[in-house]
Amino acid sequence: MNKPFQPLRVLELAKQTAEDIYLLTGDRRFEREATLKTQLRRAVLSVPSNIAEGEGRRYSQEGIRFFKIAIASAEEAKIQLSLALRIGIVPPDKANKAVGDLSSVCRMLNKLISSRNTRGTKLE
Repeated sequence: MNKPFQPLRVLELAKQTAEDIYLLTGDRRFEREATLKTQLRRAVLSVPSNIAEGEGRRYSQEGIRFFKIAIASAEEAKIQLSLALRIGIVPPDKANKAVGDLSSVCRMLNKLISSRNTRGTKLE
């Protein structure tokens, strides 16, 4: 009997983090920083999108590649949040929470990649 689909915890955290950052960038302080706002939103949207794509290609090297792209996008978003903090458009507590959540996503993805590599990937 097949187990019912259970979404990956990392995907749920990535979606929640993306939502949080979308709301954060909706703040009026981002009005004059449209380029940073757009770039940050694109990077953070890429994280859950690539996790979902990777999970859709279960246990293949291509799936792992999408997880690695998600990590790279999370790292990109962390730098952009750091810059937004430095120029004063994101409060420190919100920037630190978002960066912490993105760091958690990266750790979870690295563990997922390791476990799938350990099990051996089968090409589908």
